[in-house]
Amino acid sequence: MRRSNFLRIKRRIKKVYKKGTINYADATAILSYYGWIKHCDSSKFNEKYLRPYISLKKCKGVVRNETKNIQRYKARKKIQYRKR
Repeated sequence: MRRSNFLRIKRRIKKVYKKGTINYADATAILSYYGWIKHCDSSKFNEKYLRPYISLKKCKGVVRNETKNIQRYKARKKIQYRKR
């Protein structure tokens, strides 16, 4: 993996950690970056920069809840259109 990619990932992790909360955009980005890290030879990066600062379980929970809300919203919209 390129150095620029590592720097981008590191900066995003630091930003989310300082903010204290994880929103949907940050959670999806971090999970995507985790996929990159997992499939290349960078386990040390994972141990040093990702795991101590970000909980992947929380990121997955944020994405799961947001996806449920979006699906419910779309389902409600379909029901409303059918009533008319």
